[in-house]
Amino acid sequence: CVPESVRWLLVAGREPEARKIIEDVARVNKKQMPETELRVPKIASNKGVIELFRTRKLAILTLIQCYAWQMYALATYFHFQIWVPPEQRLQNDDELLPIEESSIPTEDSEESDDDTNRRYEPSIRPNIDELRRWRQSMEESAVDYTETTRAMQSTSGAEEGMRRSISESRRNGMVALQSEAEPSRETRKEEATSFHPNPNDRESLLQKRKEEMKSRARRYLECP
Repeated sequence: CVPESVRWLLVAGREPEARKIIEDVARVNKKQMPETELRVPKIASNKGVIELFRTRKLAILTLIQCYAWQMYALATYFHFQIWVPPEQRLQNDDELLPIEESSIPTEDSEESDDDTNRRYEPSIRPNIDELRRWRQSMEESAVDYTETTRAMQSTSGAEEGMRRSISESRRNGMVALQSEAEPSRETRKEEATSFHPNPNDRESLLQKRKEEMKSRARRYLECP
């Protein structure tokens, strides 16, 4: 059995129970506890929040506790929403809702701590409320996922036909573009003729160049 908080017992005025817990701890660890009087100093009622930052060490401890409780809230409540399927998160858009709702049972637990105990409620009660909400979200997500799957299966045939028609139209368009870009046989023949002249024409050009060279040589020789 988990022992009760000694500090809480002293604050509640239950000194005999607190002393018994300390004696049990000392007996289990085989230690001898000194005879000290368990007293709680009276706290002045005029202390405010600024008292938490009165000294440098106290201010550091206060900031560490604030950061630790913030991380505790994120780790304890926010990860339940991460487990929910994406369809549910996108539909409701309530990723931060568990953190907001966690303050409700936490405040109720703080009010009931003074009357009962501190062993179970601060850690169990908020988690139970969150687990109930998480279970309800999972059930709703399962229903939404089933309906979405059925709708996708019913429209899969239409989507397949649409994809086939699109691919067929693209194929026909490519064939039409190729037919337009491909030159005719006459065009290819003309281009080949222009790049490769007739052999007879080539011989005549060569003969003409030879005659020109001979005439130039005669004029050169006839010069004084």
